[in-house]
Amino acid sequence: MINTSGGMTGGDRLEWHFTAGKNTEAVITTQACERIYKSDSDIARTDVQLEIEDGARLSWLPQETILFNDGNYDRTVTIDMASSARLLFVEPVIFGRGKMGERIDNGCFRDQWRIRRNGQIVHAENFAIKGQVSDQLQSAAIADSNHAFATLVLIAPGAEAKLETARQIIGRNGGASFWETAKCGKLIARLMAKDGYELRKTLIPLIALLNEGAALPKCWSL
Repeated sequence: MINTSGGMTGGDRLEWHFTAGKNTEAVITTQACERIYKSDSDIARTDVQLEIEDGARLSWLPQETILFNDGNYDRTVTIDMASSARLLFVEPVIFGRGKMGERIDNGCFRDQWRIRRNGQIVHAENFAIKGQVSDQLQSAAIADSNHAFATLVLIAPGAEAKLETARQIIGRNGGASFWETAKCGKLIARLMAKDGYELRKTLIPLIALLNEGAALPKCWSL
């Protein structure tokens, strides 16, 4: 995926629609990190719609979304899977690049995901943070001074077998859990780190584990 503007600001709209056809395999990533710049008034919005047909496997592996000071961003993700489809969904986020002296004194980020398998919701997630973001992230109850985060969702047969190895990779940088839902296995991992570099040190081997050993797209290392 290529955002030719190089970033988003108030009033920008992006829509992504992808379908993995029957018995296909697809890896979707971004050319670079998505940047959410200052919004003077309106909201920047992204709408993602994914469809995964019978026997297909889709790996959603965008690079990090970086929120800058006074950014105002709203994202929705809707995924419809067939009962025999497989999904690896990854979303990393960075709230300001600390090593470049960036601080988010004010901002807003809202994220809503809905994943359905054979028409039944198997994962629903809402996240929102608003106001003095950097100050909120200092709280031990919220982020314990971390500014980089990632969530990984694996819905596929055999997901449970990867749980212990995932926990070993994550260590103290987050956690992972497994559920049996709608007759399907769902593994969720959440990571946190001080910055994007530290996040990637855990995120990259974890993606390799959950993506059936496949290497990351080359643009992740450019």
